[in-house]
Amino acid sequence: MHHLVDAVLEDAESLEDRLDSCDGYVVLVSDPATGAIDSYGPFDGTEALLDAARRRHGLDEGDLTDVVVTVVRHHRPDGEGTARTGPEALAS
Repeated sequence: MHHLVDAVLEDAESLEDRLDSCDGYVVLVSDPATGAIDSYGPFDGTEALLDAARRRHGLDEGDLTDVVVTVVRHHRPDGEGTARTGPEALAS
C-alpha cells in the first residue's frame, strides 16, 4: 500500500493536471425523493460554481434542502474540439 501512495505522491502534479483537464463543467441537480436529475452547462469553472451556488440558494429558499447540487467535469467525445449542435450534441 505504501508503494501505491508513494507513486501517487510522486506523480501528484501530473495527476492534478489530468483531473483538471476537461472541456468545461456541468452543474448536476438531483432530487433523491423523485430520482430526477437535471444538468446545466457546460460552463467554465467559475461560472459553474456561481450557477451551482445560485441553484443551491434557490432550492434552500424553497425548503428543498435534500436536493443535491454538484459541479462535475464535462468531456466531449474523443476527437471533438468544437461544440456540436443538433440531436447528436445530446451525446456529449
